[in-house]
Amino acid sequence: MKILHFIYDSPGNPWVGGGGAARVQQLDQEMVRRGHEVRVIAGAYPGCVSPTHRDGLDWHFTGTRSPSYLLSTLGYTVCAWVQLRKWCQWADLIIEDFAPWNPVFPWRNPADRPAVLQIQNFLGGEIPRKFPGVGLLLERFERQYPRNCRWRIFVNDSLKQAYHLDGFVIPMGVENQALERPASHGQFVGFLGRIDYAQKGLDDLIRAVEGLDIPLKLAGRGPDESKLIRDIRGLSHVEWVGPVSGEAKWDFLSNCRVVVMPSRFEGQPLVALEAAAMAKPLVASDIRELNFIAENKLGTQVDTRSPEHFRQAILRYWNSDAACRTTGMQGREFARLHTWESMASLFEKTCDELAACSYKGDS
Repeated sequence: MKILHFIYDSPGNPWVGGGGAARVQQLDQEMVRRGHEVRVIAGAYPGCVSPTHRDGLDWHFTGTRSPSYLLSTLGYTVCAWVQLRKWCQWADLIIEDFAPWNPVFPWRNPADRPAVLQIQNFLGGEIPRKFPGVGLLLERFERQYPRNCRWRIFVNDSLKQAYHLDGFVIPMGVENQALERPASHGQFVGFLGRIDYAQKGLDDLIRAVEGLDIPLKLAGRGPDESKLIRDIRGLSHVEWVGPVSGEAKWDFLSNCRVVVMPSRFEGQPLVALEAAAMAKPLVASDIRELNFIAENKLGTQVDTRSPEHFRQAILRYWNSDAACRTTGMQGREFARLHTWESMASLFEKTCDELAACSYKGDS
């Protein structure tokens, strides 16, 4: 099977480089190992080399290498339409990882190949707050666009409910190497993710730990790095360590005693599963997309906008080795059922089924 996969994000993207790109890397490289051909089309950024071979998968970058994120995503959108027309005849299946600001319209390919949207986020009312002016149009587009494509892959049931659409559910996965590491006690509270106040609730996190005499370390990169540096200036127990990846990422998680996720909106964040695999309890916001944390006893959910509630939830784990150990082991057992290999088997089965369909025929 030949798969043409569109996603703006990629592991090296300086503006995003998040869990969505990691998911594509893991699932698509597993498809290559299983004998399939995959061509990933991603957004260009300053200094990128195309194609780039990363862990068994070739990434092809299109658009402009402008230092402007806006120009980069606009360039990707226009050039992706060109790449769709160029490569659709080659493909048996076309996948688009959907974001409302860079649509590809894969179902309009001139070769009439079957197309599927992979949906990893629902921003909803957060879009107008994040993008004043055009936000209302983007919010409406986010809701309507997926209705035009016949098939959809969601990373969890919460996203299906948010869009009120049918589709396949293929969750996030985790590398086996995380499960093979010995569980450790940890010396600090950790945050791992995009440095983005609007999405990740970093202002809520900083308010919660201001009155705590326990170390907090934040790892990641994003558009609000300068703001974070300003906000933690004078807080000697709070440190931003910058981006971490590979072994450095697993070392960071290993040294966490508790992992915090005060997100205001999410899809299914990869870090939650990675923390669970490392036997670390989670303290997360009580948004719908993170309900799987409490439901599967991976940690606790609280109103993270309340500094006192957030603070007390952190302290319950920080002050109890037994609670950390019990919750951590439950998380690790959950993660054993969600390795990338098992998710790839479900992904392969879904792709095989869709590739066998004519877009105008019955699914």
